[in-house]
Amino acid sequence: MKSSFLTLLLMVLTLAGCKKQLSFDERCEKEARMLNLKYCPRQVSDCVMSDSIAYLPSEKALCYYYTFSDELDDTEAIRQGEPEFRNALKAEIISSIELKKYKDHGVTFKYIYFSSSSHEVLLEEIFTKKDYSPLPR
Repeated sequence: MKSSFLTLLLMVLTLAGCKKQLSFDERCEKEARMLNLKYCPRQVSDCVMSDSIAYLPSEKALCYYYTFSDELDDTEAIRQGEPEFRNALKAEIISSIELKKYKDHGVTFKYIYFSSSSHEVLLEEIFTKKDYSPLPR
């Protein structure tokens, strides 16, 4: 009787240990879905709405979708400020501790900004590993 109980206990523990481990891509997809549920949509500032976050395993990309409104919903202003804006996003990625696990896996970061009036893409910034990785010494 004691032997069968131990055998049953060992089987249960073995089966519990066989739980499927998620791949990096699967974890990223799950985390993006959870962040969406918790934080999106969210007003980031007076003129910026965070619409959604998605992880695209086929591209190994973490995508952030935003909408610009009011004075930021201006193609010409976006065009003029794009270089400075890109540099600020890049600096944020490089210094971000929260993005470390993604950077360690060479994930691409995409930031896509839509117009609230026309619903067209106003700006798309893409950062690959070569953009945020330190230069070799």
